[in-house]
Amino acid sequence: MKTKATKQQYWQQKIAESTKYPGGVAAYCRDKAISVSSIYYWKKKLASGHSKSPVISPSFVPVSVCHTNNELPDPEWLAQFVGEFVRSMK
Repeated sequence: MKTKATKQQYWQQKIAESTKYPGGVAAYCRDKAISVSSIYYWKKKLASGHSKSPVISPSFVPVSVCHTNNELPDPEWLAQFVGEFVRSMK
């Protein structure tokens, strides 16, 4: 029996080949005796996070604050800004 990683590699290869096939995915599947639904099943499965390389989002982003008169921003404005920023990250 194939390991999980081997199956993923196999289907990643088949998906890549099918998308570049001159006749399209359906023609590739017909010529290689693979069901079209299998290609799309594995394409969805690999894209939905079941693949071995997860997407990692950054924890920090660079921020640059420039003030011409060396004053701090209004505390109420800053609290609202930070609150909206945090909500947008969820």
